[in-house]
Amino acid sequence: EPGLLDALIGALADGEPQVRRQAVPGLGMVNSPRAIEPLVGALKDSDPDVRRFAAGALNWRDAAAAVDLLRPLLGDTNAMVRSSIAMDLAEGGSEEAWKVLAAMMRGPEDEMAASSSIRFMTGLKEPRITGWLLEALRDPLARRYAGQIVEALGARKDTGAVDPLLDLLKGSGPVEVRTSVIRALAELGDKRAVDPLVAQLKEKDRALRMAAVEALGRLKDGRALEPLRAMAGNKDDALRFNVCQALCSLGDRQAWDSLLAFSTNRQAYLRDSVVEAVSATGDPRAVEFLAGTLDNRRILHWGGPGAIGSLAKTGDPRASKRLLALLGEERCDCQRNVIEALAELRCTEAVEPLIEALKRGPRVLRGALADALGRIGDGRAVEPLIQALKDRHCYVREAAADALGKLKDRRAIEPLRALQNDWHLRVVR
Repeated sequence: EPGLLDALIGALADGEPQVRRQAVPGLGMVNSPRAIEPLVGALKDSDPDVRRFAAGALNWRDAAAAVDLLRPLLGDTNAMVRSSIAMDLAEGGSEEAWKVLAAMMRGPEDEMAASSSIRFMTGLKEPRITGWLLEALRDPLARRYAGQIVEALGARKDTGAVDPLLDLLKGSGPVEVRTSVIRALAELGDKRAVDPLVAQLKEKDRALRMAAVEALGRLKDGRALEPLRAMAGNKDDALRFNVCQALCSLGDRQAWDSLLAFSTNRQAYLRDSVVEAVSATGDPRAVEFLAGTLDNRRILHWGGPGAIGSLAKTGDPRASKRLLALLGEERCDCQRNVIEALAELRCTEAVEPLIEALKRGPRVLRGALADALGRIGDGRAVEPLIQALKDRHCYVREAAADALGKLKDRRAIEPLRALQNDWHLRVVR
């Protein structure tokens, strides 16, 4: 793009912070060493978002080279900047950054910064994180983040958190926190939680009962079967729906018809939930039901994306045939879902139709089509993907390059080398 780099550098001198914020990510993407010095200068910008975006751009371009530039910002006056820099540096093993993140959950910090730090630490393998989360949970100043901390403990799958969470469930804390505890116990999947969760079925608060039903369905322990059957006649439609779903997960075949009956329920959100619920049961009859929803125009409108994704997860050969029939069908406005589902199924019968769609399809789908061809892994896609490297849209070029890398065909080496001078850094990578 002629003049793009100079325009972005010039925008960093604009008096309006919003203009500078928009310029920084663009500079981060441009494949030119001239972009680095302006980004370093933006680390001292008066606007905290500009400082944060500049740090992220430098870290994305070259994490090792950015360490010394970003470390001073761990003491920035803005909590979001400190949190963002700490997340970048912690991935590189910075002990100082870990301390900032651990402290971020405690004390009178910016709520958004604390939430970002908790989300970041949730998926990392650092063994000390569970201890930090439990310590923060006991801190009175961190109570406003208690629900999120509890959910993070569940998502980390560390069974060392089970006993502290069960103690929290027995207490008389806020319903929102106890509901989060129930969800976390379901994520952890530890059978020690079954009896305490069964006890929650008798709670007066509806949210606690709903969460307990869902959790027991996920734990799939026979001890929950009779207590759940006792709730199957409840007048609350939503609660009864959860009970039917849990019973199906526990293998109660009598609950299947009751679950399907919700596809005609007067409440739209329950009808919408049936598709996902049926696929989650793992019942062999799910494929037939899900395929049937795609033949029903009314259901396709509200349940199509869910049914398509659920069909892909079954891995059933019947699913491939039904999804192929939907590819390119005008009445189906879920084409991206269909493309992703065929890739998930590694459907080689879809290769030729996907290639044709890549050549002629709309821009918004061509990236997804290239990605799908790479995931399916069929050599017939190599030449069409090489042609897609010339697409005028950078995200299509990026997807085509990534797909060719997955196919590992030597015919792609020279075309990919020719793309190393592309203006867009994501494509170069």
